[in-house]
Amino acid sequence: MIHATDALLIILRKWGIFIGLFALLFQMQKYYIFSLQRIGGRPLMLFPASFSVPVHELSHALSAICFGHKITEIKLFTPNGAGTLGYVNHSWRPTLISPFSNAIIGMAPIAGGLAAIYGLTLWLMPDMQTFIQSMPAVRNDDALLVAQIYFENLYALFVAHMGLPMFWLWLFLMANIAVFAAPSSVDFEGSAVGLTGFFGIYLVAVMFSPADNSIHQTLLGVVDPVVPILILSALSIGILCLLLTVIRLLLRR
Repeated sequence: MIHATDALLIILRKWGIFIGLFALLFQMQKYYIFSLQRIGGRPLMLFPASFSVPVHELSHALSAICFGHKITEIKLFTPNGAGTLGYVNHSWRPTLISPFSNAIIGMAPIAGGLAAIYGLTLWLMPDMQTFIQSMPAVRNDDALLVAQIYFENLYALFVAHMGLPMFWLWLFLMANIAVFAAPSSVDFEGSAVGLTGFFGIYLVAVMFSPADNSIHQTLLGVVDPVVPILILSALSIGILCLLLTVIRLLLRR
């Protein structure tokens, strides 16, 4: 058995790239929404929200139903003055697993958004499926080599398709679905106990079996298939953020 601090360092080494990628996505999401509102106010922000927020709320609803919760009210897109764009109210009979099921329900828009992006890619840009399915797993040990492979493949695909109107439609829809798939502060609040519990179980498992890589490999194996979609999402949001920045600079003149 090892100390909790050592176990935490092992987890950070295994998941550092993923933590960094999610942190980058959250920062880009904030900047994107901020830029939309600076350029066109709330109405401009509500335009992409109108088709992206329903994906977010449906993800909550479907996961709640899967856990046997009762949906008492659902609003797929109902903007109000308090900043709420939509919501799902659900009731359940409390059990020992309720904090964990609520954590999954709260984080469900991440999975729902990724699934929607994958379906959108198959529909509008099927050539990108090759990138999604053929990219190697990301590990901290060979991060630079894997990053180079990702960059070379993405560059070739984007250059080959950026002259097509369908490419820009796909990029716009994908970026906005990814932006609004981010869990809200209310989602994190409702998931806090369960997420803490999940992490606590993982930490204790590493403390007692620090040399057992199967624990990490099992979890990383679940995440690996969605990494290319996350990278596509980050790149698409980045391109739109760059375009919005240019527009903001031009409007200042």
